[in-house]
Amino acid sequence: MTNQNETKKVWTAEEIHTNIHQSYKWLVRAVLALYQLQTNEEKTQKTTIAKNNIGFNVIDARYMSNIAQQLQTGKHLTMKEQYIARRTLKKYYGQLLRIANSK
Repeated sequence: MTNQNETKKVWTAEEIHTNIHQSYKWLVRAVLALYQLQTNEEKTQKTTIAKNNIGFNVIDARYMSNIAQQLQTGKHLTMKEQYIARRTLKKYYGQLLRIANSK
């Protein structure tokens, strides 16, 4: 049972940005959280089918799906992959903020 006096952490976009850029764990969690929003068909085809502004966009879907699938198998990202993933995630801070604050 939770204490009624406990306040829920409300994340800011700046905190999301900082954490993703400073922590490999946060980077992995962000990629996988967005990947989970892709439909099963989108995951299989590594593309965006539904135009719902959820998950990866059509430009990023192939690369980021490959990254997410690599992470799911326990592989670590190279420094170059981390750089590209962090740069790409800037587009998704709004979604990541909603995900973080919904928990």
